[in-house]
Amino acid sequence: PRISAVEQDGFVFPAQEGATVPVQTEGPAAPLLSPSADLVDVYVFDSGIRAGHRALSGLVGQGFTSFRNAIGTEDCNGHGTHVAGSIGGRQFGQTGRARLISVKVLDRDSYGDVSTVIAGVEWVLDQPGASKIANMSLTRLDPAPPGQALLDRAVMALITAGIPVVVAAGNSAADARLYSPARIAAAITVGAMSGDEVATSSNTGGGVDIYVQGADVPSASLTDSCGFERMSGTSMAAARLTGAAADLLADGTDAQDVLPGLLARSSLQETGNFTGEVTRVVLGLREGDLAGFCD
Repeated sequence: PRISAVEQDGFVFPAQEGATVPVQTEGPAAPLLSPSADLVDVYVFDSGIRAGHRALSGLVGQGFTSFRNAIGTEDCNGHGTHVAGSIGGRQFGQTGRARLISVKVLDRDSYGDVSTVIAGVEWVLDQPGASKIANMSLTRLDPAPPGQALLDRAVMALITAGIPVVVAAGNSAADARLYSPARIAAAITVGAMSGDEVATSSNTGGGVDIYVQGADVPSASLTDSCGFERMSGTSMAAARLTGAAADLLADGTDAQDVLPGLLARSSLQETGNFTGEVTRVVLGLREGDLAGFCD
């Protein structure tokens, strides 16, 4: 009676495109985000977070891991640290009001499973606190019908519990409605811009709610506690939007009003290029500054 359904497990991948590029910082110190005392819990479903990075130190709460690899919720790949830095890191984050909580569901080789994500969802649902949001910069081409796949149902459980979920559209230059969790209508699905155009790899279509710059995004690096690197993909776009959404929650916006609040700050552009899209909604966000952070 405790079993809801049975299905074959399957891989889940980070929605990053291409290689990472190290970034050197030079010049005078840049203005940094100052952490607030009134924090929103941001659950980062990813490869972990390097909590000791200078841009993240003191901003990371106690988290969860699906893996027994002797390093707990610490990052084992780099994707999660970059995502966390884009959400609420001092240098390139979109908010100073995020408590970044690692929900480690991807391993060092950039693989996760539906089951590791579900385990993370169950843990998040058991956590206290009223102000929460989840970031899922991950993707899966799921053969099960939308809404029936267990990954879809797990993400819907978070949304039903009043937790907004920001998800990456995916990087297959395809219809986002083929991918989970991007296809979940109640999630906030984010595509990637590259300059003034939609990134060539970004999934598109009527399932994408909003587009954010996702090309060559600088953020915290796993390899150096004071280093930064550039990554591209809808992972990066979703992370940046999550920070902006957390800021709205910190201002008192209700969970169901987060997407309308973001859309109100966005611009509408004509497209005509992509199936199911006549217009696209684009949100410009804080860029941060590479200058002198670790001098």
